[in-house]
Amino acid sequence: LAGGAQAFGAWVAARRMRARLRRNRGVPPEVVAAELDALREEVDAAGHPDERVALLVALSSVRQRMGALADAERLAREAVVLAAAQQRTELLADATMRLGSVILAERPTSAVPLYRRALDLFTRIGDRAGMARCHINIGTASDRAGNHPAAEVSYHTAIGVATDIRASDLGGVASLNLGVLQMKTGRFEQARTRFDDALAVFAAGGHERHRLASLYNLAHLARARRDAAGALE
Repeated sequence: LAGGAQAFGAWVAARRMRARLRRNRGVPPEVVAAELDALREEVDAAGHPDERVALLVALSSVRQRMGALADAERLAREAVVLAAAQQRTELLADATMRLGSVILAERPTSAVPLYRRALDLFTRIGDRAGMARCHINIGTASDRAGNHPAAEVSYHTAIGVATDIRASDLGGVASLNLGVLQMKTGRFEQARTRFDDALAVFAAGGHERHRLASLYNLAHLARARRDAAGALE
């Protein structure tokens, strides 16, 4: 029975990661949400709480991308409660960060304590990839709240951690966000370097959504520098 439960969990995790990959490669969020909803029904029927938390987190992310913020927040809060009840630090860290990301959309200042709580949890278990993700999100929340110095420190910290653990995708996201901040504050050459770095990472990894964001920001930067031809390209 234990072996069967373990095999089921691995199978669900593989399907969940496949859905995440499809989302990153541009599959419409409605399609990914339908896949995850069907998978959640199977997990609920099987009574597998660990994967239920992970699926709630994944569904919250997709629902947010669809613009269903109330549903996304409800799913994230459900994940936090379930993870806390299981006393699973890694699951609670993921769920707490997801809740912060929903709140970020409208209340960035309120998101920072949640991200810092998640950072503390990831630090406690030595999850450096989770720590890098938290630093990126703290940077985003700080930027949106108008605290640009704090945001820049967080992005640089995330890049350093991502480089140490060779997590190029996380480093790419941090570089992209730092480039946006540098562009916003008039440091165009530095921003161009960050955007180019991010674009190379996302093109190599097939992360189409982030690749699109990099290209968009490169165009916006060219326009800000009065390079109409470069922006059009």
